[in-house]
Amino acid sequence: MKTVRFALALLALSLVAPLQSAKAADVICYNCPPEWADWASMLKAIKTDLNYDIPHDNKNSGQALAQILAEKNNPVGDIGYFGVTFGMKAKAQDALEPYKPANWDQVAPGLKDPDGYWTTLDDHSFRHARAVREQGCARR
Repeated sequence: MKTVRFALALLALSLVAPLQSAKAADVICYNCPPEWADWASMLKAIKTDLNYDIPHDNKNSGQALAQILAEKNNPVGDIGYFGVTFGMKAKAQDALEPYKPANWDQVAPGLKDPDGYWTTLDDHSFRHARAVREQGCARR
């Protein structure tokens, strides 16, 4: 009797529930949480301007790198947003593909890999590390 009820419940659900296939994201970005670096607005603008769906992803830089390395032989992600040292590590482990967007030549040489494996927009951490090294500043 329980089997009959279960079968009837499944049949009822199949008749009531609309048949929808899962919708995949157009682009996968690792470490693009909505509250960091204004990803919420950027992803909304990308959807509006380019009609690409990119879901939010709440990884940190280390988790994004770990994901990229785990998928090295079968990549899933399209974009990794993380600190530049993580980009350097991913390149060293042959886990990235080069990409040079429009206006690549306008990016300062110290803010990009010459072959296009990573690009950064801010050299603050580089400047801080240099100051610590050159001036012997104590780490804070």
